[in-house]
Amino acid sequence: MRVYVEKLDFIPASPSSRRRTLLLDTENFVDNLRLENQLQQPAQEERSESMLAIEVEAPPWKSMKEGSWYDLDPSLFEDFDYRPILQEEEGGTFLRARLTGPSRPIDFTEYLSQPNFAETQIGGEGELVFDSDDPLQLAIIDCGQGNWNEVRSTKRVLIYDIGASIRHSRPEVEQLVRNRDLAMDPRDITTFISHWDVDHYQAILAMSMADLSKLGSITAPSQLPNTTTFRRLTNSLSAAGVPLYSLPPASPPPSAGQRIVLCHDNNRSSSQVQLFRASPGRSRNQTGIVLAIIGPERTAILTGDHHYSKILQALPAYLPNKPVIMVAPHHGGRAGTLDLNSWRQTFPKIEVAISVGPNSYGRPFKSIETKLSTLQGSAPHITRVSGSLTFRL
Repeated sequence: MRVYVEKLDFIPASPSSRRRTLLLDTENFVDNLRLENQLQQPAQEERSESMLAIEVEAPPWKSMKEGSWYDLDPSLFEDFDYRPILQEEEGGTFLRARLTGPSRPIDFTEYLSQPNFAETQIGGEGELVFDSDDPLQLAIIDCGQGNWNEVRSTKRVLIYDIGASIRHSRPEVEQLVRNRDLAMDPRDITTFISHWDVDHYQAILAMSMADLSKLGSITAPSQLPNTTTFRRLTNSLSAAGVPLYSLPPASPPPSAGQRIVLCHDNNRSSSQVQLFRASPGRSRNQTGIVLAIIGPERTAILTGDHHYSKILQALPAYLPNKPVIMVAPHHGGRAGTLDLNSWRQTFPKIEVAISVGPNSYGRPFKSIETKLSTLQGSAPHITRVSGSLTFRL
């Protein structure tokens, strides 16, 4: 039973606890059925959800690595409590079951396995262009503790992430999708996924065929995990006639050494949309795609979960001297060092929006929110407080 580690702390534990809840996805759906058979559970063949939340007593070290693959014997979980997750519960769009282990540590190190990357079409659309005389609007959808940003003109929509909170039930995600009503939007739509975390793409799993067919195309970073959930998503896209493209990692300059850096993509950028792709690395959050959309009045910076320092190092050389509106990385969580002086010296004015909802991680962290308030000169805009946000660019 090969599994992929989506998250190490799916449900954060108290600092003193050695219990950890891992979020795993299977390589093949048959492995879900094998596990249910091993644990003498009724086979849920009609269910398409495949991810497993597994609570274990962790050893003092991290025996699993986020973004890695492990080859596990289902018998490891024979003395675990297995509880199926209903679609009406938190995580019901992607989560199949919760397993709770006994009070004995499990070291998964010996089960580390080779990665399985999906075969995807390399490339994507060419230059991303809005009509030069068309007003632009940035919309930050209130999707809970997730990310869903849109840049809209009268003829075109560029979507950057199309996620939802992992705490949302399936009905809540479906309602979010209905509220947006993509199927009735007459504009051309192009979609980007910043990186392959479920809170950045989850809404796709709850879309109708009519909604899916409006997505136009989806571009994501390459080296996507070939999991059951990935194939479930791509099968739906294929049925709707929506191609999935992948962008390979950027080639970093020699001066970068082993560091992950964001690099400008000359081939896909235009005078209005600047695209940046990260160089290779182990961190899924730091090896994605960043977009900057240049409007008549100001520039929108769409960050995903990338660190402030990497964004500041890569973007300014390709942006005009205009005010910016930045969607704060990592939902107001930790995203490296935020150098206030350097940001202020680089841009004439900065506004900040935080896409965040109820969560058990404590985001936005108070220290980060305070820094962002100092950067903006007033309290940042927060979806949890104000709902969906819109800004003229």
